[in-house]
Amino acid sequence: MSIITEFIEIIGTNGSKKVEALIDTGAEGNYIDRRRFNEFEKIGTLGFHETYVSLPGSRQKQFKPAFIFKEVKIRNAILSEPEFIFVDSLDYDAIIGVEVLQIMGFLVDMREHQLK
Repeated sequence: MSIITEFIEIIGTNGSKKVEALIDTGAEGNYIDRRRFNEFEKIGTLGFHETYVSLPGSRQKQFKPAFIFKEVKIRNAILSEPEFIFVDSLDYDAIIGVEVLQIMGFLVDMREHQLK
C-alpha cells in the first residue's frame, strides 16, 4: 500500500485555501474535513447542496453538505467547479478521489509514491 499526498489549492469566489490532500484512488468523491467547514465557507463557493455519501464498511448512506468551488489546482493543473463533500474526522485536510485525478490527467505511480 502506498500513501500519496499533495498540496492543493482550493479556489473560491472570494479567495483560496492551500491544504494537504490525500490522493485516494478508491474514493468516490472529494472530501474536506468538517472541522474546516468555516474556513472553506469564507473563501466563497459557486453552490451548496446536500448529497448522499456511503459510510465506509456499511450499506448505509447519510446526507452530507457539499460545496462547489470555483477551481481546484493540483500542481499546474486546474479543474473548474469541483465538488467537495464535508465529512467527519479525516486524517487529512482533504481527500482527492479518482474521478478528479482522471479528469485532470494524473496517473498514480504506487512504486514511486507520487502523481505523474
